[in-house]
Amino acid sequence: NRMRVIKASVEEAKQRFKGMSPEEILNYTALTLAPTGVALLTGLAPRWQAFNVVISNVPGPKDPLYWNGARLQGMYPVSIVLDRIALNITVTSYADSLEFGLIGCRRTLPSMQRLLEYLENSIRELEVAAGVCGYNHTHR
Repeated sequence: NRMRVIKASVEEAKQRFKGMSPEEILNYTALTLAPTGVALLTGLAPRWQAFNVVISNVPGPKDPLYWNGARLQGMYPVSIVLDRIALNITVTSYADSLEFGLIGCRRTLPSMQRLLEYLENSIRELEVAAGVCGYNHTHR
């Protein structure tokens, strides 16, 4: 059931951005988030807000990158810490992998390790559903 809800949400988002170039999508996203970002960075945000989790998906290179013959092993996404944001999850793709970066507020999320375990379990669940079980996970 959870996968159906996620799939429906993704399809709705794809329809919204259908026909837009990557630059247009980036500009649209920046414009829609700009007021929130400015309010958070300047301290003008209200004491109560509708969300405290930010999730970003940053597409990376589809082909492996090399520098002086050495293959780049991975990309480690790190985002900024903002006041009143309890959790920031950034996902980036690189070659044939997804890399996750999580930043959290220790007061709100005292056990980030537990969240990472839940994330890993959910990824395994997705792999089973997609029929790609047995993929080698690396922890960094």
